[in-house]
Amino acid sequence: MNFVKVFYADVSKYYDEKELGARLSEVDDARRERIAHARRAETKAELLGSALIAKKALKEVFGDKEYEIKVDEKGKPFVANAENVYFNVSHTGKYVACACSNVPVGLDIEQIGSQAEAIGVAERFFSSLEKSAIMLSPSPEEAFCRLWTLRESYVKMRGTGFDRGLAPLSCSFPRGVPKMNDRGVLQQDAFFYEIRDIYLCRGAVCTLGESEYSIKKTEV
Repeated sequence: MNFVKVFYADVSKYYDEKELGARLSEVDDARRERIAHARRAETKAELLGSALIAKKALKEVFGDKEYEIKVDEKGKPFVANAENVYFNVSHTGKYVACACSNVPVGLDIEQIGSQAEAIGVAERFFSSLEKSAIMLSPSPEEAFCRLWTLRESYVKMRGTGFDRGLAPLSCSFPRGVPKMNDRGVLQQDAFFYEIRDIYLCRGAVCTLGESEYSIKKTEV
């Protein structure tokens, strides 16, 4: 059976420069350069935390070795020195998360934002049915976040890049199960697992084929 294991962590302690500096040696030169050029403490913490949680999750799931992470032409990170080892990382607010699987996987987590912002973005990207569902929801902000993370996790799983846009996608929920329609075609091989465990956030993980799912809070 295929599997997907999700790990998430609070990285707010790395807003402190001393805490951040103590862990910089654990990430590669390119990541350290990005951290050095970031202006906000929150961004620096996200960049550090994303690298740390990926390393920790990969070792916990697939074994203690050094995984060579590269980025493909579409911008998706992948493990270059191991077969059937897939991962994806997302961050929002003070949280970072990593999904590991033996099949292609995409992950997105988002803080539940303001209603005005949610409606504005929905007008650009969502179908009329989805917009109606958001407006009729007792929590439009969370309903928007649910639909957005399903889309993002699907695109990240496919690894096609975001240049194709999110507008051709729409979500449906036959018998309450989230499914993705891409240009009107139901994607039978894309399976979703929704994340509600992270405080004030919604998330989704998408795998190529059905997988056993688990989620765990960790420290990095």
